[in-house]
Amino acid sequence: MVNQLFPSFNEYQAALQHPKVCFENFDLKRGIVEADLWGLPRVRSGGFALTYKLLGNGSAAWAVRCFHRAVEDRTSRYMAISRYLANRQLDFFTPIRYIPRGVLVRGNWFPITLMKWISGDTLETYLLKNYQDPIALLGLSVELRRLAGQLETLEISHGDLSHRNILVQQSNMRLIDYDGMYVPDLHGRHSSEIGNIHFQHPGRTESYFAPGMDRFSEIVIYLALEALQKQPRLMQQYETGGEGLLFKRDDFLHPYQSRLLQELDTYSDFHPMVSNFKRICLGSVAEVPSLSDFIANIPWTAQPVTEKNLLVMGNQFYPVFDALDRFLLLQYLGKVITVVGKTTDIFNGKTKDGQPHIFINFGSWRSKCFTIVLWAQALELLERMKKDAAEYQEQWVKVTGLLTSINRRPQIVVESPTDIEILDDEVDARDVLENARKQGWLVSYSTMGKSSLSRTLPPVYKEKKMAVDNHPPAKFQPGARAIISARTRNSGTLDLSRDIIEKIGKLYSAHESAADPGEK
Repeated sequence: MVNQLFPSFNEYQAALQHPKVCFENFDLKRGIVEADLWGLPRVRSGGFALTYKLLGNGSAAWAVRCFHRAVEDRTSRYMAISRYLANRQLDFFTPIRYIPRGVLVRGNWFPITLMKWISGDTLETYLLKNYQDPIALLGLSVELRRLAGQLETLEISHGDLSHRNILVQQSNMRLIDYDGMYVPDLHGRHSSEIGNIHFQHPGRTESYFAPGMDRFSEIVIYLALEALQKQPRLMQQYETGGEGLLFKRDDFLHPYQSRLLQELDTYSDFHPMVSNFKRICLGSVAEVPSLSDFIANIPWTAQPVTEKNLLVMGNQFYPVFDALDRFLLLQYLGKVITVVGKTTDIFNGKTKDGQPHIFINFGSWRSKCFTIVLWAQALELLERMKKDAAEYQEQWVKVTGLLTSINRRPQIVVESPTDIEILDDEVDARDVLENARKQGWLVSYSTMGKSSLSRTLPPVYKEKKMAVDNHPPAKFQPGARAIISARTRNSGTLDLSRDIIEKIGKLYSAHESAADPGEK
């Protein structure tokens, strides 16, 4: 399976419209896939996979994760995780099944994971709704301590604790996305991922795969919850870009220069925790204390690691694009990416069935420019945050999310307005792209002559650009087009129009009718 080319985003989209054909599982064959704003399967991303919600009979609902990236030992890992969860009743985890013959695409079977759908808000969404409610925040802090205690007792780790992998049900926490989970049967292996870098210790690498690897993330989340109880305004001030929870990786890389930590340090009751946290950030990842020890303010005295020895990954975690590089964007469908550009217009509309939505465009709508889409929960949160979509008009912004498309129009459907970060100006936008280029995360043509940012660059930035072009990053070498490794991309990654998806869908319909001639 490692060398097998996984389906593209559009191939999964076409297949999932016909559960009777593409699934063998009894419950899934009779399920209905949740639809998006355009009536196509609604997809959510989770690291290595695309996640779909299937509605069954009555109130039953299932979470199906379809993989788009190969992991060498995925089968044995998930078998170990599945066995562990099946034999225990844990408050924070849900039993999960790994199915090798999970979904049928282009005549081949590909693995999926299957678990009951967990309803509730992500921790981020819950906080956006309740960050001014001290009782709700206190309840989350207590629940987090209980979660951390259970992980310590069982000597297991989730591996990627973050504001979007924790769901909140009436102040109770549930964890999702078990790709990086550690259970005792996996002892001695390396981690398959290092998680969201805005929740991870700077020194964490794939080689650190052990029971205590959630400790740093727990401390980060706990500090954020305690800070919001002290000053709710911190949510509006620091929760931008949607990548972290108040904190970002720079706060961990340079804790003594962090504006957020400096502000928290001014509160006398925070000072011991902040002082300890700064030392933890510059220490060994293997020596991070438990959350209970951290809360008890037990002085952390381990030998600090020099900054040059930390795994300095920078601020970027996803491939970064100029919003006007439409054809490059279309090669990354189904992936989580970051897009930088200037908005041109904002469209408020409704679908035929009355679903309100907002389109934020980056260029000419008629030319199928890149677009940010807000609907459903994102619109609700926009209203709760007392923000007006007009604030995004003609602004330089950065947005991170799952890239999809409709009729070859690339788009990111945001789950929360915090996914959209308004930048100061064009110079700030250029800094983001130049920083991404230096770190090897910028995906672009060999020259940026077609870029919206290169047309009016001040001389100093043109000089910096020339210097960077003469020293191309290792990940993306310059050429006539950006080079994408055949080992990491999907097959058929170029966008398909909706007409093509519908034609593929008819082929599935034909098979469906042949398999079940008694039904229409």
